[in-house]
Amino acid sequence: CNSRPPSSGYDEMSTRPSPADVSLPTCSLTLVSFDPDMYNRHPRIRNPRHLYQGDLGATVRALNRVEGPTIIQLSTYSANDDNPQEAVISSVNAVLYIGGFTLAAVVRVDGNMMSLVYARNVEWSTELAGLPGRFEQWYGAY
Repeated sequence: CNSRPPSSGYDEMSTRPSPADVSLPTCSLTLVSFDPDMYNRHPRIRNPRHLYQGDLGATVRALNRVEGPTIIQLSTYSANDDNPQEAVISSVNAVLYIGGFTLAAVVRVDGNMMSLVYARNVEWSTELAGLPGRFEQWYGAY
């Protein structure tokens, strides 16, 4: 990664750059991976082992300052609490599309477990569409 200096000067009250003016490093690829027990569409009772739509919103806001190709991978291991896979995909899409991410692959293990892979500014993201088949080959070998 290459660090860059602040994009516009310093804030008026200190000699440190204003956080809003500091660009994050530019990398050839940024990968963000989430491995919670589950993605939960219902934040009624917050569980620190779950990932919620608001958590993804905070991630998108942070990644708005990251330039260059970015991949987000999210696994979920349970469809409990009315979180079927298609509803989870729709909920995650609603947040990540706002940040410019597109769904590149869905790797399903069964009706509970799946991984979602999203890409932004990744020229070869169409190659990620082959992940489900490659996973099935690997999984079938065991």
